[in-house]
Amino acid sequence: MKSKIHLLLAAALVTFGLQSCDGDDFANVSPEMRSTFSTMYPDVRYVEWDIEGGYYVAEFLDGGHEKSAWFTRDGQWYMTETELFGRELPDPVKRAITNSEYANLHIDDADYVETADGSVYYRIEMEKYASRDTILKIRPDGTILGPS
Repeated sequence: MKSKIHLLLAAALVTFGLQSCDGDDFANVSPEMRSTFSTMYPDVRYVEWDIEGGYYVAEFLDGGHEKSAWFTRDGQWYMTETELFGRELPDPVKRAITNSEYANLHIDDADYVETADGSVYYRIEMEKYASRDTILKIRPDGTILGPS
């Protein structure tokens, strides 16, 4: 009997914990930011907000991908990063890597980045065993903008 009570208590605590962290908490986000986010991503239900480098960052799932939408303190959208698998990179981007000095590195992480000024690029973290990571910016047409 005692173990059943402990089990029920544990289940109740887990349920309460999940409900309190459901990600819909916009309490610390300005109304402008909330409105901009909801307009851009109307179907997103679970959002986790954080502050990084002076930006408010909304992390969420959309279309099967993890995304991070960045906003300025005054609620203006700055950029959105969408995490990708290396196999999802377009052929021109893959060819650019294969035909570059970075061909001997492997893709560790890839993001599709859209910015408020209208630019788009792929941010690709390349790594080689026991060496520093290289982060490449590559346009969708395969133009390498350089390491950053």
